[in-house]
Formats: sequence, C-alpha cells, structure tokens
Amino acid sequence: WIQEDLEGFARWGFKNNPWNTTSVLASLAKTEPGRVLAYFNQHPNNQVELGVLADMAINHPTLALQRLQELSEAGLSERDFHNSRDLFENLAEKSPAAFGAIIHSLDEPMRTRAEQILIGQNLNNSHAEEVRKLWERPDGLAIYMSAFHHIKDKGRIFDVLANLPPDWRASIASNASSFIDEASAEKWWNADLAALGFTELDEARIHNRALAGIAVKDPERALKLMAGIEETHPHGDDHWIIIENALTGRLDRAGEFIAMLESETDRALARRVLDRISENTAEKAASVVETPEQWLEQALGSAGAGRYELRTLLTSWDPARLSALSDHFHTLPDDRKRQVAEIMAGGVYGRDVSPPLVGEAIRYLAANSPPTQNGLEPATRSAANYVGNLAVQDPERAGEWIRTLPEGQPKLWAQINLHSVWTDYDPQAAGRWFNTLPAGVRTEVRKVSHKE
Repeated sequence: WIQEDLEGFARWGFKNNPWNTTSVLASLAKTEPGRVLAYFNQHPNNQVELGVLADMAINHPTLALQRLQELSEAGLSERDFHNSRDLFENLAEKSPAAFGAIIHSLDEPMRTRAEQILIGQNLNNSHAEEVRKLWERPDGLAIYMSAFHHIKDKGRIFDVLANLPPDWRASIASNASSFIDEASAEKWWNADLAALGFTELDEARIHNRALAGIAVKDPERALKLMAGIEETHPHGDDHWIIIENALTGRLDRAGEFIAMLESETDRALARRVLDRISENTAEKAASVVETPEQWLEQALGSAGAGRYELRTLLTSWDPARLSALSDHFHTLPDDRKRQVAEIMAGGVYGRDVSPPLVGEAIRYLAANSPPTQNGLEPATRSAANYVGNLAVQDPERAGEWIRTLPEGQPKLWAQINLHSVWTDYDPQAAGRWFNTLPAGVRTEVRKVSHKE
C-alpha cells in the first residue's frame, strides 16, 4: 500500500494512527526522500514535516537543508518551533558549514535555536577555541549556557574553567544542573573549586549537583557525603535530587538508605521522595508503553509502569506522540485529568527542558489545586523547576508561559526562578522583564532573590 499509494496510506494513517504514519514517513525519508518531499508539497503539515526532515538529514542533509529554507521562506509558526530541534541537531552534525550559512535567513526563535545548536556542535569539536570566540561577544555567556546542552562531553568545560570570567563562574554554579551530568560528576566533586575562583556558596551548589550524579551509580557514598554539604535551594531541591537518584531503582533498600541520613530533615525529605516514586515501578511495564493510549492506561491504572517511568517517557517521545497525548489529556474529565496532570508535572527535577505538554499539566494544576497545609500548591515546585530549566535556553518563552498561569504561589515561584536564572547570564534583559511585573510581585521577588 505504501509503495503503490503513499498519499492514500497517509490520509488513512493520520486519521487512524498518526504516530505510526509519521514513523513510516520518517523511515522513507532516509531512503526515498523525493517521494516524501513530493507528499508534503501536496499535503503541507509543517510540524510533522520538520520531524520527518530530521530523519532525512541523516542521509540527505543537502535536501533537508534546502527544504528547511523553503519552509522558512513560506513562514513557520511558534508551534513549528517545538519540532525543529532534532532537525537542527542532525544538520549541525552532518553539514555544519552549509547549515551555518543559512541560519541568518531563519526567523526568530528558529534562528536563535539553530545558532545555539551549531555552536554546541562546534564546542564538541573545538571547545576552548569556540569559548574564546564567545568571550568576545556581549551575549557570549547566554549563548554558551544555551549551547552547553548540546555538548556530548560535559567534562570539556574543564579545558577552560580556570580562565573563565567571574560572572561566567557564578552563572555555572547557579545553574549547575545544566553543566554537570552523571559522566562529569566525579570530576566536579574532586575539583579544587576554591582555587578555580568559586565562592563557598558556589562550591555548595556545585557539590550538591555533583552528588546527584554520583548517586546514580554509588548511592551509599553520595548519601554519606551529602550530610556535609549545605542545602542551597529554598524548597530543598538539592538534597531531593540526590535522594531521588539514590532511591530510584533501589526501593528494596529504601529503609537502609534512609537510616544512613544524619538529619531528621533529610530523613523526612527521603520519605517524601518515596511517596513520589511509585511502589509498582517496573521497567518491563514501562517498556510496553509505546502509544499515548497505553501511557494513559498506565497512568490511570493501579498497576503497571510507575510514575517515574511514565515521566521519563515524555522526555524521549517524538512530537507526534506528545501531540496525540495532549489531545487525549484535554478530553479527560477533571478527576482523571488531575491524576494524569500530577504525573506529567512531576518530571521536571534536574532535567533538561520539558516538552510543552508538561507545561500544560502544570498550568492545569496551578488553576485547579487547593493549597496544601503549608500554603504551597502542589504545582509550585514543578512550575519553578519547569521555568528554571526553560530559562537557560529561552527565557523569553519562559516569561510567556508564566503569563498564562493564574495568580498564586506557582506563578510567583516561577517568576522568582526565571528572574534568578536569567539575571545570572543576561542581567539587562532580565531587568527589562522584571520591570514589567506588578510592583507587589517585584517586592516578593526581591525578598527571595536579592537580584535586580
């Protein structure tokens, strides 16, 4: 059917199984790019096509680049922007010079994302040389922070760490989760941070994040070392992430690990972490969750994949499946929608930018959750972390998302986090955004962040 009538197959497929149909087109794009391009010429769908072009770029980067230019000239929307990352990453890897030559022709925010990804690829190839170029740009720190996400070996930062300007070091410490991963955690933990120019508070931030990475492979050591490190986040997020990484996949040792913690504060925190990790987590159950329908079945059921696995899937799914899951989410009755939203909203701790669907879930909880006993809505932590992660790469989009939230603690803490993160690497732009906030909100933000 596909060989004889691609149009007929796609017409039926997008009505009955859009995810599988997108996968078929993506596979064809690697071997028969002409047929796929002809199809989209007759049946435009920018969001789907950008995802398919990402696969085309693997074997046919010139064709994919040419088609990207055509789509850009015709006009791409904000929704299209969310599907561009994989295409840009493959073009930057397969044809960096040609990709760099056309970036100027892209409209915002496509242009900024493309530049960040290309610089990230260049940082992979020649880290020190590329950083020296960025030092000469007034927006160099902002670009470096955004592009660092695309660096495969996060440890390459040590090639330049000793020579970084003070404001760069401060930003790295304030946004340590963006710079320290599991592979580089030991190197950060063992580094002489004071000799490199970091303050005591900066050291605590970096060491907490390094322990979160160490906890994945050596939980006992991470939990013992954690006792000597100051908590730097008002909500206790530093120790939360360390404990969560230590417990994940090891629930049978939860009692042993909790007993190792020296303070009752950390032990109470560990018990809350356990409440957030479903007792029935199972990798086998998660492995059979391949469609939005299966995801919802697991989320609404009492057995099967745990919350952690379901959240993790959202960070790896393609745009077509996320879009279909979003459609299902919006049709759920309120009691079930809340149950699903709580799972979606819980997956933003210490991670990269979450998909827009997670933002939708947090927004729903912010508008429909009663305050807890301590006065904080359940969505507060998720809103603050969602914005914090997004602010590193696209602070303006983070600000736009905040404006969609109802008044309350989730919105306030999202504003506080955006101001803190943005000020670290672009204080002028952050200041302009800060001045658009109501006077009362500015006062509350000042109380926490002490930054203007």
